[in-house]
Amino acid sequence: MPIENPLTYLQGRKPGKNYTLSAFSQPFDFDGYEIHDHNACAIYAVAAVITHHLKPADGIGFAARLEQCKEIAVSNGYGREENYYLNILKYEPYSRNCLFLYNTDLQPDSDLFFPWKSACRQINAGYPVLINIWREEGSGYHDHTVVAYGWCTYVDDSQKEYRFYKVRDGYNAKASRYVDVERLGLYYITKIFLK
Repeated sequence: MPIENPLTYLQGRKPGKNYTLSAFSQPFDFDGYEIHDHNACAIYAVAAVITHHLKPADGIGFAARLEQCKEIAVSNGYGREENYYLNILKYEPYSRNCLFLYNTDLQPDSDLFFPWKSACRQINAGYPVLINIWREEGSGYHDHTVVAYGWCTYVDDSQKEYRFYKVRDGYNAKASRYVDVERLGLYYITKIFLK
């Protein structure tokens, strides 16, 4: 089950301890989206992040931008209409091709090493981050891309730290959910930001 409240989740997973919120990002709005195509989580996430950045300037909404990003995926061989699956090594070049449509200074960049610090730095600057989750036990996420737009940490009585990303997962446009970083293992992030 997806995590809807990190504190409730910690109390249920590791009862008998006291948990305190120790740090968190400043909130900013990020519109939700729902995935309606097969294996299209990365395509939708890229379109949502680009829309977040550019809609205030160009007025193009998510639905129109998504269609443009889907067309780029198919015409450039990243995916097919019946299966939009995008290999994680293609996230950065695919995002660059999408951004090329909009004459913007935004640039994509991907990280596999030290993704927590890199993602938090981007989120603190107001830039949502794509996170490819290979597997998060108990969450239902497997080889799934979400958009992180917040983070928080809790500590227990012994000062052990628990880290969470606040995400939109594409399964419910209105729900803010959380990902337990400890349970992610190896994961991959893609940032779209002004260099």
